[in-house]
Amino acid sequence: MATSVNAGNHLEIVALAVTDGDYTALPLTHDSNNILIRAREADCDLYIKTDPALTDYFTVPYGQALTLDWRVSTGIPLYIKSQLASGTAEVISTYE
Repeated sequence: MATSVNAGNHLEIVALAVTDGDYTALPLTHDSNNILIRAREADCDLYIKTDPALTDYFTVPYGQALTLDWRVSTGIPLYIKSQLASGTAEVISTYE
């Protein structure tokens, strides 16, 4: 499956260690114009929330990526959790 990242003059790449326990905040150092998130490990789904206290989440199935053409603010991070006990969320963020 093809994956694209759009909008922005700069690129930030984050390899975020995540677990199947608590949600981990995505530590972006710049406000993002576009963001792509996928799991590095085989057979690992990722779960995405905008607030760890919320009950609803979005699942990024293994082998697929979530692309948001949305301004993700460093003040309002996304939170990520792994299906596996130890996983990595690979993130590419573009910014101006």
